[in-house]
Amino acid sequence: MADASPLTTYLAFVHVGPGLEPILAAELRELGFARLRVLTAGVELRVTLPELDRICRLSLCAEGVRIRLKAFDARTFPELERGIEKLPLGAYFRAKVSPRIDVVCHKSRLWHSDAVAERVQNALFRRLGAPDSDAGEEAEGPRLFVRMENDRVTVSVDASGERLHRRGYRTHVAEASLRETLAAAMLRALLPEPSDRIVIWDPFCGAGTVLLEAVLRAEISRIELSRKFAFEEWPSVASVLESSRAVVRAQETRPHTVCAIGSDIDPRAVSAARVNLLSLLARKTSPVESTAEFHVGDVADMARQIPKGAIVLTNPPYGHRLDEGQAIRRLLRVLRERPDLRPVGALVGGVAKRMLPGSFQALFQTKNGGLPVALRVLSREGTGRS
Repeated sequence: MADASPLTTYLAFVHVGPGLEPILAAELRELGFARLRVLTAGVELRVTLPELDRICRLSLCAEGVRIRLKAFDARTFPELERGIEKLPLGAYFRAKVSPRIDVVCHKSRLWHSDAVAERVQNALFRRLGAPDSDAGEEAEGPRLFVRMENDRVTVSVDASGERLHRRGYRTHVAEASLRETLAAAMLRALLPEPSDRIVIWDPFCGAGTVLLEAVLRAEISRIELSRKFAFEEWPSVASVLESSRAVVRAQETRPHTVCAIGSDIDPRAVSAARVNLLSLLARKTSPVESTAEFHVGDVADMARQIPKGAIVLTNPPYGHRLDEGQAIRRLLRVLRERPDLRPVGALVGGVAKRMLPGSFQALFQTKNGGLPVALRVLSREGTGRS
C-alpha cells in the first residue's frame, strides 16, 4: 500500500479514565482541536498524522489513542470474516505480523469473544499472511480492538502502544502512587489556565507524581520523553513521519514556570520523589525554568515554610493508606490557620471523602486503583471549616 500523506485523516478515539472526559476535551482544545465529540471514556475526533503525533506526545491526560476503521454489520461468522478482510489492514500492519486481538461482545448474535477472535485472526492471516512458525510472540506487539454491539462491528487499531501514563521518568514509586495521567487531570481541573510563576505545595507528596506532572506541564516544550508509539510502525507512514515531527515541534505550547514544593513524613517516599525529579530533568532538551524540591516533614511543620498564596494540590492518605483520618484533620487545621493557601485540591476516597467539609466542592469523580475517588476543591473564598 502507498505511503500515507500528511493530509490523510484518521478517525481517532482518545481514551481517558472514567469521569475525566471533559478534562481531556479541554486539553485537546488547548492543543488546537476544536472539532471533537465527547463520549463515554474518551473523545472522538478526526486527525492527520502530524496531529496524531501531537496528541500522543503532548496530551498529558490521555491514556491511549485508537484509530477507528469502518464499522459494519455481522450476524454470522462468514459476514464477520468478510467485513474484516475488506478493511485497509495493510496500512496498519506489516505482512506476516499477527496483532493481539481484544474482543468485547454485547447484545450480539456472535456473543462468544474467543470464537470471534479466532475468526478475526483467520481473516488477518488471509490478508497479511500467517506469521513464520519460528517467530516469537512480542510482549508489546500491535493490537487490534474488536467491539460487537447489537451486531454492529467496530474495529480499532492501537495508535499509541504502551499506555500513555507511562512517561518513563518515574523510576521509583511509593505506596499507592497515582497514575501520571490522573495527576495531570487534577492539575488541569484545578488550574485550567495556569498563570506564570505559581507555587504549588503537595503536603502528602509520596513519590512526587502530582508535582512532577506540574513541572512537565509547565515545561512540555523543553522536556522530551522519548517514547515510541505504535503508529510509528505502520507501513503507510514511514516516509512522512519525520516531516510530521517537524510540524509537532513547530506547534509546541508556550512554557510557563512553576515552583513545586513537596513534603511527606515518609523519608523513603521523599527519596523516591527526588530520584524521579532527577529522572524527569534528565530528559530536558533546553534549560528548564521551573523548580521542584522535596522535604521530609509533617503538614503543620512544612506549612510554616510555604510562601503566602501558594496553591495546595494533594492526594492525602485514604483507603488502606488512611491513618484514622489524622492526615485530613492535620490538613484542615493548617488550612484554617493559613487562609491564604488557596485554592486547595484534594483527591480523596472512602472515609477521607466524607471527612471534608461542605465548602470543598467536587470537580470530578473517577477511580484510582479501582476505588471511587473525587477531586474536592476549596476555593479562595472557602474557609475549610466543618
